[in-house]
Amino acid sequence: MFYSGENQTDYYWSVGLAVADHPLGPWRKVSELLPNFGYVTSVSHHDGRYFMYAQSNRQNDYGPTVVATSFSLIGPWTVEGVALPDSGEPWESAGTESGTVLPVNNHYVLFYAGGYYVDDIRMHAHDAVGVAFSNDGLHFTRSLFNPVVSDPSVSIGNVSALREDGEIYLFYTHRVNDGAGASESLGETVLNIGDIPTE
Repeated sequence: MFYSGENQTDYYWSVGLAVADHPLGPWRKVSELLPNFGYVTSVSHHDGRYFMYAQSNRQNDYGPTVVATSFSLIGPWTVEGVALPDSGEPWESAGTESGTVLPVNNHYVLFYAGGYYVDDIRMHAHDAVGVAFSNDGLHFTRSLFNPVVSDPSVSIGNVSALREDGEIYLFYTHRVNDGAGASESLGETVLNIGDIPTE
């Protein structure tokens, strides 16, 4: 299990590794793999290497997606740099939240959340889901059809993706803002792989 831990003195996130003999644990921490790397969201294996994606350390939960690679789960890991840089698009002008990378239609596809501020309160920021494509898993280009999942009254952030039987299941934080504050729950959207934009 890869997990993120926060240094509350300097306010940055690092990635650690824990192991267990059973999915329910008990889990044993092994080591800190990547200090000051960010909030890990996805790890995949292809082309003979492991690829770790994280949301880089930034304020207010947003930051570009960064990637590190290794030939072994326990490292050493090499930080490759920014996989998905910040965008000037209005719907993700506040920044992005790194998501999940899946192989789809001969590409590596990143499902991520992007947000914009509606006022000075972070919890009022509005998020939606975008996709980006890569041929090598290291450099991603945004789809021209973004955002692919959005709702004018619901913020959809912190997206995770699972591929199964020709469909992609997106799970995300479903946040509704009103005058009293914000309420959050788990949201789900199902996409057909054939419906994923290829540009």
